[in-house]
Amino acid sequence: MHALRKSSIILLILSFILYTNNVLAKSFLVNSPQDLYSIQKEVKPGDSILFANRVWTDAQIELKFSGTEALPIRVLPQTTGQVIFSGTSMLKISGSFIIVDGFVFKDINNRNAIIQFRTDKNNLANNCRVTNSVIDNCNPADRLSESNWIILYGRNNRFDHNTIINKKNLGTTLTVELNNTLNQNNHHSIDHNYFGPRDKGGSNGAEIIRIGNSTFSRTSSQTIIEENYFDRCNGEVEIISVKSCDNILRRNTFFECEGGLVLRHGNRNTVEENYFIGNNKIHTGGVRIINAGHTIKNNFFYQLAGERFRSALTVLNGVPNSPINRYDKVKDVTIQNNTFLECRNVELCAGKDFERTAVPENVVFSNNTFINQSTDLRFVINDDISGFKFQENKLSGKISGYPPTGFIKSPIKVVAERGQWKINQQKFKLYATLENTGATWYKNLHSVKINSKGKLVKVEPGENTLYEKAATANDGDTLQLSSGVYLLSKVIIINKKIVITGTATANSRPLVQFTGEQGGFSFFSIENGGNLSLSHLRFNGLSANAVAESFIRTSNIAMLDHYNLFVNGCDFENITDGRKNALKVNKGSFADTIQFTNCLFNNISGEVISIAAEKEDKGIYNAEYIIFNNCVFNKILVGAIDVYRGGNDESTTGPYFTMNHCTFNEVGNVELCSVVRLIGVQYSTITNCIFNNSGRSGRTVKYEDYGWTKNSISFCNSYEAGKVESFYSNIIGKVMLRLNPLFENISTGDFRLKANSPLKKNGNDGKDLGAIFFKDGQLKL
Repeated sequence: MHALRKSSIILLILSFILYTNNVLAKSFLVNSPQDLYSIQKEVKPGDSILFANRVWTDAQIELKFSGTEALPIRVLPQTTGQVIFSGTSMLKISGSFIIVDGFVFKDINNRNAIIQFRTDKNNLANNCRVTNSVIDNCNPADRLSESNWIILYGRNNRFDHNTIINKKNLGTTLTVELNNTLNQNNHHSIDHNYFGPRDKGGSNGAEIIRIGNSTFSRTSSQTIIEENYFDRCNGEVEIISVKSCDNILRRNTFFECEGGLVLRHGNRNTVEENYFIGNNKIHTGGVRIINAGHTIKNNFFYQLAGERFRSALTVLNGVPNSPINRYDKVKDVTIQNNTFLECRNVELCAGKDFERTAVPENVVFSNNTFINQSTDLRFVINDDISGFKFQENKLSGKISGYPPTGFIKSPIKVVAERGQWKINQQKFKLYATLENTGATWYKNLHSVKINSKGKLVKVEPGENTLYEKAATANDGDTLQLSSGVYLLSKVIIINKKIVITGTATANSRPLVQFTGEQGGFSFFSIENGGNLSLSHLRFNGLSANAVAESFIRTSNIAMLDHYNLFVNGCDFENITDGRKNALKVNKGSFADTIQFTNCLFNNISGEVISIAAEKEDKGIYNAEYIIFNNCVFNKILVGAIDVYRGGNDESTTGPYFTMNHCTFNEVGNVELCSVVRLIGVQYSTITNCIFNNSGRSGRTVKYEDYGWTKNSISFCNSYEAGKVESFYSNIIGKVMLRLNPLFENISTGDFRLKANSPLKKNGNDGKDLGAIFFKDGQLKL
């Protein structure tokens, strides 16, 4: 009884102290960073700091306080969501037991981190939390300028229930740093956050989360990443990049992400109960495994369509005696109780090349289930798999290439409905959803709005009338030109979605005529926010006193936003002075799609299409999809098309290059020139094309390709033309001819095939090789 009475008294005393502290707790209202500094010594455990409702511009906020576990210091807006940091604002936290709750960081242009869990290298945050907050569109003007939005230092910090959206520049969204012992064994928690869509970066360095780096990858982090929602995060191959040891990644949802969860460096990481939902979208991936001691269990993989490093499951070869920044051997890994439903690829011993020759060792691969009732699943085995122990794995449906032992075929019943699956008697349901992640108050208030369709604006012929109408057009408008001549001496800035179209009849298409005198002129300059569609127009780059620099270019200033360019039924002629272009893509720009269909390029002295501005050889490139259908290139001094992606980085997917039914005549006969130059293009298909009197002192097509690329050229004809050059011998495919095409009349530019041409109906689609024409000579596929 005495002991019981004593413990009761202690409990009463503690309760009284807690009650007293709560009663005595103060609330401080701050209107400026200076106010925050002035109260620094007054703030005690249990106190609250309220930021005045307003937009805080260029505010450098440092929170240096110490609370306790029972009495944390709370930092709040007066009203959730009504304190918005902008300009060059940033938040730094050091001390202990600080809770930051309910703020918005929006439209910040700051190359430093937006939120850092330290105020300087000697003052770190421990046991601190940022929750229920938003970071939205905090990008510098240059998409290649790298910045991280959130950096965790110290120990026992939590980043949860936040909404992170609209990151457009390079740099990892959230990083966990391990650069000294005070940041290691940190036990951070990153949970219940919503990471919104991220476009392709066109480069390495566009991860969503990175834990550690290669230098400190063999140290322990012990970070937990759980129940986050990754929504269409397509920046690069690594959505989460783990570069440290002893982390747990569980119950996260990866929705239509073109990449995966990658155990890049470090050992003994656990990946469990995650959901990878691909919905058959291209490049959607699952888990990639490198290094030792990992456990991958109880994960659910659904309709993942990626291959190679983006397969549903990828186990890599390592580098013997690997340096710390390359690829340690996979060994002592357990892969068990995972479910793969309607996925396309599982790749074992992936990445095998002359460097990665160390095969996986002691990999237990057991009790996994593979179901493919409507699509085909391939096991791709690249090297010796004797280091795998395959045990009691179940197969059902269209599955090929799996190892000969350790797999059992059995019928499996699947029921799928509204994000839930029932496989035999086992139920699968997402842990992390749109409803239970992020700052839900912000997502609900800021739902995506669909832009209304623009207006039709008629433009009459005359001097700079097209320029004037384009300058006042609204997003989504269509400018319709009539037959006649449109004189142009001013560059048309495309910073919105604009369609410019003429009449479809060949002889009545409007002519846009350069009349300027200044150097460096381009008809169109695509800037941030711009998307351009052109159809049924003619362009002449030669004026009475000067020659235009290009017909279309991207901004001379590095861009942040992606753009699209679609051109159909247009003629581009007469840029004949120096190395000038029909399309000049400048450094720092990135197109989702560049497409030319039914176009003529005539009498141009530079590379007609130059998509080759990134020359640092870091894997950076300027366009994801590049498409040419039914085009003619005639009398081109140097090359017709130049696409460049330098270096050997494997984190991105593009560029993709497609060329079909194109005709090249008198193109690229300068010494050592290439008609089409594809450097580092990862996927390309060239079919049904004619190369006539082109590339005679060099090449018709020059590839500089990697061992993993998928490039092919087939059903093409080269007459009095150069060779196809590639480092690898598997580029050239079926039906490569060297016959006189017998055009109707080269001297007048009539490239229709004569009735007795040997190339009639020789295409892989049963059509003539080369460009296809209407009877009136207009290009039409």
